[in-house]
Amino acid sequence: MTSPATSSPRGPYPHRADALEQHLGDPGDPGNPLGFPHILAADERSEMFADGERALDAYGLGAEFVPAGTAGA
Repeated sequence: MTSPATSSPRGPYPHRADALEQHLGDPGDPGNPLGFPHILAADERSEMFADGERALDAYGLGAEFVPAGTAGA
């Protein structure tokens, strides 16, 4: 049986951080649409980095800020 830490990005810390890093990819990879050049370009335009927001939503990051007893991670 697989433990929650290995089967879900919301498993116990530090596995959640590792899963998030894998989800976002290498920020130094020029082919990564979530990489540093794209983040900095949005910042220079004074825009929210929409692709990054969508990636964090898809990961379920918002649940990290909700106590586990009330359906959080």
